[in-house]
Amino acid sequence: MPSITKSSKSLSKLDLPNGRMNFFGVRKSVFYHKALSGSKTIDLSNLTMPSTEFPSVAQITLEEITASNLFTNKKNLKLSSVSKGELFQGLDYVVTSSTTIKLIGIYDIEGAEADEIFVGEIALVPLNDVVPATGKIETKTYDVAIGQTTIALGKPYKIGVNPLEKVGAIKVFINGALALRSVDYNEVDSGNGYGSTIQLITTPVSALKLAVDFGLTAITDNNSINILENMGGILLKLATDLSVLSGQPVSDYYNASASEIERADFGQTVLNLINKKPELPIGSVVQSMLTQAQFQAETSAGWVLMDGRSVTGSAYHTLTGSTTIPDARGVFLRSKNNGRADGNQNPDGDSALGTFQDDAFESHTHTQNVGAHSGSVNDNTGGAEFGYENSTITGATGGNETRPKNITVNTFIRIN
Repeated sequence: MPSITKSSKSLSKLDLPNGRMNFFGVRKSVFYHKALSGSKTIDLSNLTMPSTEFPSVAQITLEEITASNLFTNKKNLKLSSVSKGELFQGLDYVVTSSTTIKLIGIYDIEGAEADEIFVGEIALVPLNDVVPATGKIETKTYDVAIGQTTIALGKPYKIGVNPLEKVGAIKVFINGALALRSVDYNEVDSGNGYGSTIQLITTPVSALKLAVDFGLTAITDNNSINILENMGGILLKLATDLSVLSGQPVSDYYNASASEIERADFGQTVLNLINKKPELPIGSVVQSMLTQAQFQAETSAGWVLMDGRSVTGSAYHTLTGSTTIPDARGVFLRSKNNGRADGNQNPDGDSALGTFQDDAFESHTHTQNVGAHSGSVNDNTGGAEFGYENSTITGATGGNETRPKNITVNTFIRIN
């Protein structure tokens, strides 16, 4: 019987020996399961013990499995296949409930091999270690008959990668020699940018051995994988509840047999949502030290300078009814009163949002003391009295506006 080690290798996978956590020094239980041909799940509540291969070992109890709560403590499980070596959570299997493991990835097409033996180690204490980057190189082999030119690979690959090179997303070997794209074979597009077959350019006159290297598949963020697994379990539970309420099959709400491409697209969408920077609502105003191009690169093209431009047709227009945005260039922003009346409000009233207010002095008076003079004259024809006051005009002082200390920034508003 082949042994299972951290450096186990098979034709379909090369495990990276330092890519996984180990359970050394951790109390654990082990389960064994011999799968039926084509099986795509492991039911931990109904394990088939491979007694011939493991005649003197004890099977884990259902009570131990239930107590380990694998659905919550997924990192406590390490699963291996005797024929394929160590399996990777999120690539080769996912835990969909505390007693169910769904086989994916290399098991998508044909499921488990007949009598394939799985060995699972379950740590009996929660493990909080973050699993380092892990990966595998997956290779499949095919027998090509005389005259056969179309080869079904059974696994999708991306079309047109490295368009100027003779090797694309996959490496094809014919009788051990590297085959060249557009020289020895052509990629066949299934219509969605992916293919699962290749076409030999030269019709073989003798049987061939063909091998396809699908490349390195790596997990670099197991926290994200755990998030996706949790969401998958939650979606399955929701779909099951909906099925019970509606009387419709679960498959109407949940596709448990999604293709690798569908899972990858869905997973990427979820990760994009998880990693997406939070957006402020339409009409939000933000001041920044960035230029418009820099600010949009950090946020989105929905943010523009608040410069009085026309925004007809934008979400801002739809929401507010205004076809232009206010012009905030060179002016200060002032908050709306919103009912404030404690003497510190805008004295001009509760102005509408976006209203421009010109500069002004608050009404006031000045008191100035000046000297007064009086006198009389006599020119032999009569007398007259006169009087005048001193009038003084001060010199101009100050700049071309009245302002507080300030720092120049750009003001942006979200319109889409």
